[in-house]
Amino acid sequence: MWALIKSGSVNQVFRSPISVRIDGILHPPGMFSASWTDAERKAIGIYNYREVNADYDDRFYSLGSSATTINDSTGLVTVTYTNVAKNLASTKTEMITTAKRQANNYLRGTDWQELAKLTRSRTIDSDVVTYRAAVLTAYNDIKTLINNQDTIAKLAALYSGDNPDIDKWPDPI
Repeated sequence: MWALIKSGSVNQVFRSPISVRIDGILHPPGMFSASWTDAERKAIGIYNYREVNADYDDRFYSLGSSATTINDSTGLVTVTYTNVAKNLASTKTEMITTAKRQANNYLRGTDWQELAKLTRSRTIDSDVVTYRAAVLTAYNDIKTLINNQDTIAKLAALYSGDNPDIDKWPDPI
């Protein structure tokens, strides 16, 4: 990404190459490629641009304030964002609600057997009983994991990467 600097501040940010009119001259999108050096772009006010902490998991954080640093000697603009942790209790509630929805989705395929038991006294297949118990156990384990976290950072860590504990559902039958 790049930024157009005018009078010592960021005038425009370019997330992809486009034609740019600077001081009455239309520059082609190719100016953002290797055919132009950083020094050539800097000479017309185009600096390299980067964002720090711009990628965040919005389930756990919101984008807070930002600080912009313009380094004239290197031709680099750095925008550093401060991510703000969301409310822990509310976020736990959302995560538990999501886990409950997942459990219900896993159980949905065998709900008819529960209904048949209630309405016609039909016996539920033993593998279905075992499966449904495993789904409920998995849900309770996930709920406990979520509730045991005392910071947003710890809660977010449960969901980062491949954490088998937070996604430990039985294989559907």
